[in-house]
Amino acid sequence: GCRTLAEVFNRRFAHRRVSVGKSFVATVLRQSGAEVVRLRREYKHRMPRPIPCNRTWRLDLTGKADLSGRQPMILGLVDHGARACLRLSDLADKRSATILRELCSAFRRLGPPARIRVDNEACFNSLLMKAALATLGIALQTTQPHCPWQNGRIERFFGKLKRHLDRIAIVDGDDLRHKLVEFRCW
Repeated sequence: GCRTLAEVFNRRFAHRRVSVGKSFVATVLRQSGAEVVRLRREYKHRMPRPIPCNRTWRLDLTGKADLSGRQPMILGLVDHGARACLRLSDLADKRSATILRELCSAFRRLGPPARIRVDNEACFNSLLMKAALATLGIALQTTQPHCPWQNGRIERFFGKLKRHLDRIAIVDGDDLRHKLVEFRCW
């Protein structure tokens, strides 16, 4: 609405000491209605700019309960540029050392990325994780709290994975591993 647009504009240009009111925004929108519609359509249908592969990886954890009620952690690693699943594995626990072990096997196979983007879980922001990645020359990017859309590629990937896993029954850990390999190749 006009109030939200005015607030965003005022926040963005506060350093220039410029501000607008909601009635001014409403007037401008009324006068430029056709131009606004054209720009929205143009932005919606624009081609995304190419992103280099193996520069930024997205890392996250999710879980899926098996028939016994146990919910193993599933680690997902997605390349931001290629949108390819680099790693999909179940973890015994969610300690930083376990996650680093999985990352190191991905580094050996694909080489290290420039940065890894994670959410605010403690296992991703531990001192061990930060020190290990800094030693390897990899920047650790953390999203803001309660903002899953900032790590959208991995969240969308996990959404597809969970829709797939919800249609089938997972018996145990071995069955989950087979299903993850099958999904990753699919």
